[in-house]
Amino acid sequence: MDSDNDCPNLIPIAAPLESAQPILPTDGGDQSTGKLPVTLITGFLGSGKTTLLNYILAEEHGKRIAVIMNEFGDTRDIEKSLTIGQDGGLVEEWLELRNGCLCCTVKDSGIKAIEQLMTKRGRFDYILLETTGLADPGPIAAMFWQNEELGSELYLDGVITVVDAKYICQYLTSGSGADSPQASKTPGPSDGTVPEGSLSPSSSPPTVNEAQRQIALADRILINKVDLVSAEDLQAVKERLRAINPTAETFTSERSRIPLEVVLDIHAYAFDTARMSYLEKMQNNPPAPHLKDDITTICFPANSHHPLRRTLVDRWLQVLLWEKCIPEVRSKPTDGSPRWTGITIAEPALSPVTASADNELQVYRLKGLLNLMDDADASEQIGSPHTAGQPFIVQGVQELFDFQAVLATGDEPLNFILVLIGKHLPRRGLEDSWAQLVAAHSDSN
Repeated sequence: MDSDNDCPNLIPIAAPLESAQPILPTDGGDQSTGKLPVTLITGFLGSGKTTLLNYILAEEHGKRIAVIMNEFGDTRDIEKSLTIGQDGGLVEEWLELRNGCLCCTVKDSGIKAIEQLMTKRGRFDYILLETTGLADPGPIAAMFWQNEELGSELYLDGVITVVDAKYICQYLTSGSGADSPQASKTPGPSDGTVPEGSLSPSSSPPTVNEAQRQIALADRILINKVDLVSAEDLQAVKERLRAINPTAETFTSERSRIPLEVVLDIHAYAFDTARMSYLEKMQNNPPAPHLKDDITTICFPANSHHPLRRTLVDRWLQVLLWEKCIPEVRSKPTDGSPRWTGITIAEPALSPVTASADNELQVYRLKGLLNLMDDADASEQIGSPHTAGQPFIVQGVQELFDFQAVLATGDEPLNFILVLIGKHLPRRGLEDSWAQLVAAHSDSN
């Protein structure tokens, strides 16, 4: 395919496949659990997201991939070729490709709706879920992550954000979109279709908040169209992206051509210390904030002489994510026991967050490697100067977070750290609150 407007070769679908037998995974999916991986593909108008989807679908990768797009997505080059069939609240538009992959468009991208579609069409090895270029991927990512814990057959493999190397910095600094590079795009052809990167009469360019959120929530960022920028400009783009989300791996491409392992089966939410090693590097080389970006990253060192109590860290995150305010760490003297045994964490008497939703504290992503201890273990080891604890990885998307114990590998000591990515984060207040929590655990008097 030589352009974004090319569409994969099609095979006509003669009849619905409600009676199709399930197709077992070949080399895709989670073989241990039988769950199906879902990769969320997000990106702005003109970033090359359509080209990426077409490239994946046309490749001979041996997987039966279902690409699911919402009805208002900007992959019109694919959507215009679909056969429409409507059933109640669900709109199912199916397009079958020569390599066994299928595309479909649905109004409802909820977990149950997607599982129903999979039941009708047979088993797949992989699902790519495309979001509209103007969408916030956070609620969708959180939905998949939450339903995985509730026994869903699907699990979130990762969030891939595609950005245009030439225009991404302009997107990030354009509040209203009036000066967006996409505003100067020419109208589409007379048949009514709109090429990727063009604006329909009812759409508008992404605002700075939308662009930043898509980057903040990414597990991997694909910087596309690097052949259109100089080496200096590309480096500036990388630094800008790192200022927003230093935890996301970045890759470069021309015309969205990238090794498939960059996009598929990345296991971004897998719990192992090897995948979190980059967090240790951030302690010594934190990202420099960009004055034009509303989203910031805060890195909290978490090394202490005594492991942190898991229940206290859990409560600290609850107050931060659910109550959207700075946790107040209170400690009271105890009779000869370590001071951390008297710690309580609560909302402040007067919340620093006002009623204005525009200035509300918001955490989009959190990642960390922490040395934790359950309360029962902590009680048994009060006064011990060399308590080891257990390494835990913590990950979160918006208001959801989870801990997972991991086995430390190698002889090198682990550097423990917690990273928050969000908007309107009161850096000084959060740093002080976290420091109080860590210091109380380090105090053995």
